[in-house]
Amino acid sequence: MMMSYDISIFRSLKIIKITRLILLSLSLTICSIFSAPLARANQICKKAIRLIASETDVPVELLMAISEVESQFKPYAVNHNGESLSFSSSGEALEYVESQLDQGESNIDMGCMQINWRSHQENFADPKELFVPTRNVRYAANFLKSLYKELGSWAKATAAYHSRHPERGEGYLLKVSKILKQGIYQIDNPSVRNTLLQKVQFQRVTPSTSSGHKGILPVYRGIIPVISFTNSLSHLVPD
Repeated sequence: MMMSYDISIFRSLKIIKITRLILLSLSLTICSIFSAPLARANQICKKAIRLIASETDVPVELLMAISEVESQFKPYAVNHNGESLSFSSSGEALEYVESQLDQGESNIDMGCMQINWRSHQENFADPKELFVPTRNVRYAANFLKSLYKELGSWAKATAAYHSRHPERGEGYLLKVSKILKQGIYQIDNPSVRNTLLQKVQFQRVTPSTSSGHKGILPVYRGIIPVISFTNSLSHLVPD
């Protein structure tokens, strides 16, 4: 009787073990089913960035870092008044955006590079254009390039891409810089890399009291970001 009892326990434990293995296998299968489309969707943004970077001469690693900060490379990402939303298709994302626009809401960021509709809608015939990754990235790259030409450095252009408000621009630039320092999206051309003047130092100074200040970067609460750089990617993030 004792031996029969031991065999019964052994069989029960074996069944439990097999059941756990089956459940683990199912769990991994389900995860792969749902994660695969997401991974493929993320590759759409990255592929568009590589194409457009070559087309526009904007550093690919900079576009990659900005897209990671903005949308995590999600082509159908939407940010509505600070709330991040993720959709599985351009149709779902567009349906949401159009419903908000019909209600008078326009502070909506869209797509790989999170283009803000309120600020840039005059450049698009329809919001659905922003869920076409190549269209979204091309516009963002050209906008960033125009800021570079205006402000004189990729660092200042990156800050202004997010906001010309000094403190907001500073915080955003630090986020992008931290990603660049990781070296995930390194480019091979050193002459291009060296144009990404990397070390960022912010110095707080007292601005002119003149009410007619018309500087490139707006004055806010007596703070103006003063930015200096070196060319080394290893010194990307401020001490």
